Amino acid sequence: MSKMTWDNPVLISPAMAQRMGLQNKDVVELELDGRKVEAAVWIQAGHPDNSVTAFLATDAAAPAEPEPALGLTCTRFAQVQLPGLRMA
Repeated sequence: MSKMTWDNPVLISPAMAQRMGLQNKDVVELELDGRKVEAAVWIQAGHPDNSVTAFLATDAAAPAEPEPALGLTCTRFAQVQLPGLRMA
């Protein structure tokens, strides 16, 4: 459970954050089949290790110049399989 209300960060486990040297609000890039989005990380206690949670949002709701530290839209990933997702 999170107190996150309006933003949609990439959720990761504390262990994954430590391995990758990440802290809350660090911006990461998710890539899948050449499609990329940037978003802030939120370290979530109890989140499964070695996995990420990225929320879908409609492009229409996203600002023209989204501020990466506030959230992301992953609709460009919505119609593809996710096994090859890479986080950098």
